[in-house]
Amino acid sequence: MHTGTKEQRIAIIGSSSFLASYFIKYYEKDTLVTLHLYGSYEPEMQSDRFATYKYKLPDAPLDYSNLLEMDLIINCAGMGIQAVQQNSSDLLYQLNVMEPIRILNFLKENQYKGTWMSFGSYFEIGSHTNELKFHTEAEVLKSEYAVPNDYCISKRLLNRFMDSSTFSFTYYHFILSTIYGKGEQEHRLLPLIISKLKRNEPVELSSGSQIRQYIHASKAVGLISKLYENNVPSGAYNIATAHSISIKELASQIARHLKAEELLHFGSVQRQDLTMQVLQLDIHKTASYAEVPEDLSIEEIIQDYIN
Repeated sequence: MHTGTKEQRIAIIGSSSFLASYFIKYYEKDTLVTLHLYGSYEPEMQSDRFATYKYKLPDAPLDYSNLLEMDLIINCAGMGIQAVQQNSSDLLYQLNVMEPIRILNFLKENQYKGTWMSFGSYFEIGSHTNELKFHTEAEVLKSEYAVPNDYCISKRLLNRFMDSSTFSFTYYHFILSTIYGKGEQEHRLLPLIISKLKRNEPVELSSGSQIRQYIHASKAVGLISKLYENNVPSGAYNIATAHSISIKELASQIARHLKAEELLHFGSVQRQDLTMQVLQLDIHKTASYAEVPEDLSIEEIIQDYIN
């Protein structure tokens, strides 16, 4: 929560997204914050504290000039892996790379004085043979390991731009581990497993050998907002918890809690991310500026999705 006494204007680009929904929840009760939401919905929520704008490339472009009045710009816009399979990769590179670069250059050229936030992913680490390694921000930004798809390439390109540029305003590029929570798309791993097990349906999974870090979206947004409120130096910050887990163990813990272990079928499907067996972020830099939260327990994770 914003803890100052000065009113703040916060723009959330891509406000229809999963991550953006948690930023909106975080700030919407703060009476000193005015939210300007740029998303794929039609403008409808207009008040002293909320304003919505239609934004969906290529048909409804963003008016960059509005952003110059904002104290904080949170860029949650982008295209994920699943969407790429249904749309042109050209649009993916427009959304994930060129559009944020155009916005950043506009802000730079017009002496923007606020703060910018954008987001990367630990999938940009790629396929490596250093088992159980935790990657620092610099190692993610400069990774030369192979990546399996255009999504990872596009996120890596934006990382490279952010790492190579100099801005007169404060900027943060947050590298996210796997975020999850109520409201995410139903085909994602956790809601898929939990919903199928609750319906007593079999769950087809990969081998589950991939090691990942998970952080609930509310915990991630809380940590990011704390870094912002603490006025940490510009740059990249890893957002993750201190703990890692294999997908197989995570799924098994959920199934044991629901007494449905026999419904899990490992090795029955193939996934692109099998080439990236271990994705882990080093959080020492982040932890030096803000307390990194513990994540939810398995019971809390299940309750989050079924309540």
